[in-house]
Amino acid sequence: MDVIAANLANVNTNSFKAGRVLFESYLQKSLGPNGQIPSPEMIREGMPGSQLPDSAYLVASEGYTDFSQGPLKVTALPFDIALEGDGFIAVNTPEGEMYTRGGSFQMNLKGQLATSDGHTVLDIRKKPITVGLINFKIDDSGVVMDENNNPVTRIKVVDFPDKSVLEKRGGGLYAAPGSVKREASTALVKQGYIESSNINAVTEMTKMITALRTYEAFQKAIQSHDQMTARLITDVTR
Repeated sequence: MDVIAANLANVNTNSFKAGRVLFESYLQKSLGPNGQIPSPEMIREGMPGSQLPDSAYLVASEGYTDFSQGPLKVTALPFDIALEGDGFIAVNTPEGEMYTRGGSFQMNLKGQLATSDGHTVLDIRKKPITVGLINFKIDDSGVVMDENNNPVTRIKVVDFPDKSVLEKRGGGLYAAPGSVKREASTALVKQGYIESSNINAVTEMTKMITALRTYEAFQKAIQSHDQMTARLITDVTR
């Protein structure tokens, strides 16, 4: 419910990527070292969950981010930049280099391309990109050109073979450990576009209703179990 609520809260956030949860079977954890049903000896040794080897329960094992492409929306504004394909735009922050899927950039007081939070966009030399007041253009490969179509620099766009290592940070940023492998991205850089979130509001609402009803069903089952236990205690006492 927490993950679904966070997704719905960001359904209109540019380039937001949905959070998901992985579940695993509790029965799988209760099996023996070789996958066999626990023996009485294993149970006496305190193996967790082995008292009900024929019952399966689901537990949330871990969360992950769905990095699938969100729909691109045309804005025709020069500071709006989106990526079509897998990849991230590198930006400089007080905590070091971080990554974003783009959005509504702007020009800071030094004439540099920056995020709405003031983090400068980096080029392939890891330097801020100065656009000044020129009528700059950006082609699909990320090359920044001046008003005369002369190449100035290229936006640093990288990809990660294993995106699970990326950590979500505020403002649509992602952080990656320094040892994580980075590679050149094949994503197209689209100037005048904004990437919408990859969340389908109707689907998320359906998931929320399903989760709520499932919770209520198990709540009633627990209440029924408590009532049966109370009756059993009363009957045995009589």
